[in-house]
Amino acid sequence: MEKKFMNKQYWLLLLLAILAGFFGGAVASWLFAGQPVFAEKKTKPAKVIEAEEFRLIDETGKIRGKLRMSYRKPILELLDGEGKQTAWIADYSVGVVTKTGDAIVISSHDVPTLQVWDEKLEGPRIELGLGFIDKEPHLAISGKNNESTRLRPARLDLDDKNGSVTLGATSLKNSRTGIVEKRPACSLILFNKDSKVIWSVP
Repeated sequence: MEKKFMNKQYWLLLLLAILAGFFGGAVASWLFAGQPVFAEKKTKPAKVIEAEEFRLIDETGKIRGKLRMSYRKPILELLDGEGKQTAWIADYSVGVVTKTGDAIVISSHDVPTLQVWDEKLEGPRIELGLGFIDKEPHLAISGKNNESTRLRPARLDLDDKNGSVTLGATSLKNSRTGIVEKRPACSLILFNKDSKVIWSVP
């Protein structure tokens, strides 16, 4: 009996010594090393993140970039230190804005075009692209006083508030017969501000 009792005491003391060593070491590690008692389980990075807008912030807390939805379409914007847009990539368009506020835009929504806008962004001042219907290349230059120049294959159009001039191949409806006539590349036609022919040759 005494021998069995001694064996039980031995195993009990051994178990207590193991537990004391374990918890003592854990407490010491937590107090002096500043490390967590138990190893933290590493979490796997999320494979999918969903949000309506992501923001890129610089060291001063200013927003310098945005990835967001606009009119149900994605757009990536870059901003300067004052919060002004400097560039963007959107659905069917890419744009870059200069320090003066002018912009260069490449668009492919309906037909591919390259446009240059002024700081007022009232409309493109220069446009190079394809026609929406005929798919013919064209170059258009617009002034501040409603004057414009449009160059197409074998045709040049000049417009201002007083009328317009067409030089080159075009189609013209005869006011007397109502027949649409094909004009040659050497044709010159003058229109008044109401788009009525006032002179033509040949």
